[in-house]
Amino acid sequence: MSETSEKKKKSSNERNKLFEYLDKYDSSRSTENQSVSSDENALKKLEYDLPTDDEIAALAKDSVYSERQNEETSLKKMAEENAKIAEKSKSEVAEKAFLDKVKSDEYYQDAIKRMENQALKRGVSRSSIAIGELAELENSKASAKKSIDDESRRQIEEIDDQIATLESDLAKNLAKLDEKYAKAIDQKIKTLKDERDEKMAEMIKYNNTVSEKIQQGAKGENKGQNTSSPNLADLKKISAVITYYSDFDNPEEALTDFLSDQRYQEYLGEYYVNVYKILVNRCNGLRK
Repeated sequence: MSETSEKKKKSSNERNKLFEYLDKYDSSRSTENQSVSSDENALKKLEYDLPTDDEIAALAKDSVYSERQNEETSLKKMAEENAKIAEKSKSEVAEKAFLDKVKSDEYYQDAIKRMENQALKRGVSRSSIAIGELAELENSKASAKKSIDDESRRQIEEIDDQIATLESDLAKNLAKLDEKYAKAIDQKIKTLKDERDEKMAEMIKYNNTVSEKIQQGAKGENKGQNTSSPNLADLKKISAVITYYSDFDNPEEALTDFLSDQRYQEYLGEYYVNVYKILVNRCNGLRK
């Protein structure tokens, strides 16, 4: 079994032990619930089925994925087209150099042949003068070939530099794209968390109203009593949950774990939000 799976199993087991502890202080709430009349059962609380931080992060990434992919594809396509143009230019340079050398060879071959014929006519084909003139033509031929090769090499190196610049520009543009969408994702995460907290506040307000109506119906003789203050059992449950999550090294993991188990809503009731706000405040303190 991997270290990650062991950690998850351990966390689940410890959470179950926590709920066993909470059960000891939940009997009074269960007894009160049994005394609620049938017409009060029509008052139903909303469930806190809200996304965790990990789910929000995934939603934020998905929200910008298509747009980012389109921009990345556009950048890569443009770079690819420019690279093809550069490679084509290299081929054209090499082809031109080949044709220029062919023409140069033809020119010097004709010049050498004419000189040899003239030397034969004059009867000086073996003279030092004729041999010197032929050597000079051969040197000119080699020099012309070298000049063509040097110019071809220079142009190809220039095009290679352009290709390297294109690759460097693409890398820089992709890095800027990553930075741009990292900021967009962070902003989207903040927006989604704000929406989650707003929805949480709305549900809490509604559920508190439902709780007050249920308690007033079950204890009509105590309508004037302050029902928002936690009793000893509630305090022990709140304290137990907060203590449990204080042992988490990472406050964000603690909040995610808390939101992942809806049993807390049942056990903590209207005080669920108090624990939620404490865990959120710890996360905000970590991000500062």
